[in-house]
Amino acid sequence: DFQQRYAAPALVSGEDSAKFVASLKILMEEKQVFLNPDLNLEGLAAEMNMPGYQLSRLINEHFNKSFFELLNFYRIEEVKKRLKDPRYNSFSILGVAMDVGFNSKSSFNTAFKKLTGKTPSEFRKQ
Repeated sequence: DFQQRYAAPALVSGEDSAKFVASLKILMEEKQVFLNPDLNLEGLAAEMNMPGYQLSRLINEHFNKSFFELLNFYRIEEVKKRLKDPRYNSFSILGVAMDVGFNSKSSFNTAFKKLTGKTPSEFRKQ
């Protein structure tokens, strides 16, 4: 039967899954691996000692996001923090975006607007 043959195997047990989610949060929130503009799914998976497809599925199931949506979420949160920080007043918005790992102005603007409902300039003016 097609469904049985091609059904994805169980990701990892609940306990292991919780450990991987905790590890992922540490990498993102404490080590801030998202600041690396070259970070990709395979690189992050290698850092977590798991295959890329498993990490992708873990992110989908636990965060209800794709890898890039998760990456952009953390990057946008960091941009918001920096735009509110007076130490970054002399930086351009694009400079801040590049500093947190975005590679292009258009991908940054699109992600920012999608997550905040505002343009980066509107956000900074608040």
